Amino acid sequence: MSNYQKPVLPAEWLSDYMLEKGYTKTQILEGAGLDKKSPTSNLKLMPYPNVLILLDFLGKAENNPNLGFDLSSNAQPGDLGPVTLIAYQTPTFKDFIDTLIQYQSLMTTAIDLHLNVGTIESEIKYNILVPTKAGTRIDVDYTLKMFVDMIKECSGSDWRPNRVNVSYSKPDDMSRLYEEYGENIKFDQPTNSIFFETKLLKTVINETDPELLELMKAEIHQMLSNYNNRTNDLFSKVRACIASSLANGNCNSVNIARQLNVSQRTLVRHLSSINTSLREIKADVIEELAKTALCKTHTSIYEIAIQMGFSETSSFDRMFKKKTGYTPIQFREKYVDIDYSSNRYF
Repeated sequence: MSNYQKPVLPAEWLSDYMLEKGYTKTQILEGAGLDKKSPTSNLKLMPYPNVLILLDFLGKAENNPNLGFDLSSNAQPGDLGPVTLIAYQTPTFKDFIDTLIQYQSLMTTAIDLHLNVGTIESEIKYNILVPTKAGTRIDVDYTLKMFVDMIKECSGSDWRPNRVNVSYSKPDDMSRLYEEYGENIKFDQPTNSIFFETKLLKTVINETDPELLELMKAEIHQMLSNYNNRTNDLFSKVRACIASSLANGNCNSVNIARQLNVSQRTLVRHLSSINTSLREIKADVIEELAKTALCKTHTSIYEIAIQMGFSETSSFDRMFKKKTGYTPIQFREKYVDIDYSSNRYF
């Protein structure tokens, strides 16, 4: 008997989109080619081929061949888990791509993402590894638009790739593709790619203090490594999800459970079984990251507080003092040899 297991993908974002449009859970399961008696947990995490089948079903049901573009426009950074969240917090476009590539297996093993850096022109390659054609165009457009929109946000809405290769066949109506990709598009290609000026890899996508971002990236990457290496360690997975969610203000039980593809109730029950809670783990992660930021960067306490998910320093001060016995300023003065003559550090 084969031990092969189909690669899976977080699918709650897609299920929620369909539920909001009036589809029932039974219709979603059947649309994905799954047994309608399957547990509703399958709405959170589906085999990748079934996600593609569901995308194909939805595109036809809505008579919308451009569904991939529309879904991408509505996408949230955490839809595919902690990897995309931390990717959106990196300093540059290249860091964003590199993070997705480094940890793509944490999202799913069904795709291959690659960056070819040239002197003048670079290429992002995206391929689906599972043997199916259902929903392929929707999936490809969803993914390539994510990268195109990232550059547009920094370079202006008029920017278009130098050229685009896609694996699907040329559709009858090209208007939306021209709008999203420009007119230099090749179809029926062996890989899906966007080509762009190499200088754009240096585009800054996050204005937070680069020193703090680099440190946060290193710390969270370590947590993501633990997430990857300890498949059944819920505690490590929760820590990684919390750390990658702090800065965007969505670090709550609903969103953490979604990233882990479990229900909120299941998350609370599991954490209770190991005598802890999301609140306790969150406080510990903030303390750990904040201590590191205070000791190893010159970032202002205000910026550190924002990166930790606080809207004002007073709340951060109270939480930090409760955990350590020191305010952030006192901690930095006691443990770090820094010239504090500049208010930048406060």
